[in-house]
Amino acid sequence: MVVARSVKEVTDFVTSADLKRPEGQRTKFHLRTLPTLAMVRITELVGDNTALFELVLRAALDGWTNMAISDGTPLAAVHDPGDHLIHGVTITRPLSMESLNALDAETAGEVITEIMTRNSLTDDDVKN
Repeated sequence: MVVARSVKEVTDFVTSADLKRPEGQRTKFHLRTLPTLAMVRITELVGDNTALFELVLRAALDGWTNMAISDGTPLAAVHDPGDHLIHGVTITRPLSMESLNALDAETAGEVITEIMTRNSLTDDDVKN
């Protein structure tokens, strides 16, 4: 039996560094499931980390709560309106480049790893 993927589902993720903080101080990243065409394109982008990272984050990161800039001012995630062609894949309301660039490299890397993990079905997932 084929296991369908929902691209409308949004789930939360907390980085390993934030798990050590009290619940109210954690940043929660809201992650969407990547569309199948994005997953196919990602396999073609292996080796081009900049393009791969941009596509994954702009397509699957739906925002965050409880993030601030260094002076404590809250930072909202901003999306570009409408559909955008990003490295050959049409993405609806992708995360803006300004928002993407607000993430430090370590956090972005951990979020990307989590997105890729959540978008890969394990043998156990298929059995269920």
